[in-house]
Amino acid sequence: ELLDGTSGLPPYLAGPEMEPAMRKPATFEQLMRRIASGPLSFAPGTGTAPSISEALVLGHVVEIVSHRPWNSYLSEHLFAPAGMTESATMAQERSIKEMARGYRYASGRLSPAPPVDDTWAAGSGDVVTTARDLLEWHAALAGGRIVSPADARFLEQSTLVQGDTLGFDATDEFFPDQHLRIVVLTNTTDDQAGSSASEQIAQALAANALESSSPSLEAFYAAAVAQMDRIVQPKLVTYDLHGASDNIHIGLTTSGHKVWLSFNHGSAPADWHVRHRTQDFQSEVRVGDTSERYVSERPLFDPTWFGSFRALREGMLGYQNDDPARSALAISDPKHGTNAGLPTIASVTTIGPAIYAVQDKGAAECPNGDPGRALHLIPRRRDPRRQLSDAIVDLQSMRFCSIRYGFSGELWFTGFIEQHYANVRGYWIETGGFLDGTLRILGIKTHHFVWQYRLDDLAFPQEIPSSAFVPDPNQ
Repeated sequence: ELLDGTSGLPPYLAGPEMEPAMRKPATFEQLMRRIASGPLSFAPGTGTAPSISEALVLGHVVEIVSHRPWNSYLSEHLFAPAGMTESATMAQERSIKEMARGYRYASGRLSPAPPVDDTWAAGSGDVVTTARDLLEWHAALAGGRIVSPADARFLEQSTLVQGDTLGFDATDEFFPDQHLRIVVLTNTTDDQAGSSASEQIAQALAANALESSSPSLEAFYAAAVAQMDRIVQPKLVTYDLHGASDNIHIGLTTSGHKVWLSFNHGSAPADWHVRHRTQDFQSEVRVGDTSERYVSERPLFDPTWFGSFRALREGMLGYQNDDPARSALAISDPKHGTNAGLPTIASVTTIGPAIYAVQDKGAAECPNGDPGRALHLIPRRRDPRRQLSDAIVDLQSMRFCSIRYGFSGELWFTGFIEQHYANVRGYWIETGGFLDGTLRILGIKTHHFVWQYRLDDLAFPQEIPSSAFVPDPNQ
């Protein structure tokens, strides 16, 4: 359970007191007391959520079984066999002459990342290395110098690994069909960007290396974008959202008169009753049978293609639109004429084929069961707003039936969202999807979760009282 992320141990890096505490040494027993002081994320074996607490315990197990300190064991059994001459642990940083210093970019300012004592990370993210040594590591795995070939294939089945800690950021991406691996390490984290700096650089390098996207494939993708532009948007939408995860509860809260997501341990489902007005992006959200009520312009609550497009352009969670109402937006009834859709220049500059290199991932099934074609998208140049990574095109309608893109909630939340679309009463509308996210404490990733949601009872009324979109005074 420790190895496969099903132990339920909560992350020990959590709480506002963490930053000053992490500057001082801590014993394994002290860290275990932190873990034991809180509830389990879930009963062991009943969920999956890899935790740094599991890595901490496993590192200690290695020390007990091997009768060796953690850093000595890594040097002898991993670094040396792999030929990793430029790697060490945090405990050995002081002896490294060219050790980089970590920086953090936030609120428009670049500042040194706060120091972390190595005792807080033993076994759970304390390796110091270079891009060259990471390539040596993969070569050693493939060559059977570390584990058996079968185990190596299991370890290498993930094609993208991305992670960061205070001031340091890494992306390791593998393209098996092209026999291409790209490793990018940076000593700056930008927690306000939608995706990490190293991931954006890696995507740009990959786009240059994979310029062989065929014209026919790009034309196929361009045709799907054009079809999405032609979608008729409903004037009004109502629906019930049901969301749940096996190890986290997502709720709503307000700060500065704006609506934000809140995260708590547990598996209680979310039940939101939503009324949405497309003209000015307003949504009213009522929480279950309670008196909680919110009014927001967040794309998160907008099930139309306008909502997804805004999220791709402005961010799903990190922004809240303060612009005035846009009565000029083209919206109409699907039975009476068509609309101009989104301005062509906007869609071309946000999701067009000039923005992304397109890879064909083959036949796929849409969430609604229709046959589709899967595409992987790589931004051609670095831009934190260009976070669309995958799409499935419904071959019957030539529309997106599934899209996946990254998002960020500044210092505390990062991950991606997948949205599913289908025809509901003549409208091509969102029907569900999931959030795959990681909570962050002081820029360190601490708790991973997958929150699945579905939209039920979708309806398109002729009228909704204007009072529904007036916030309560205390919001």
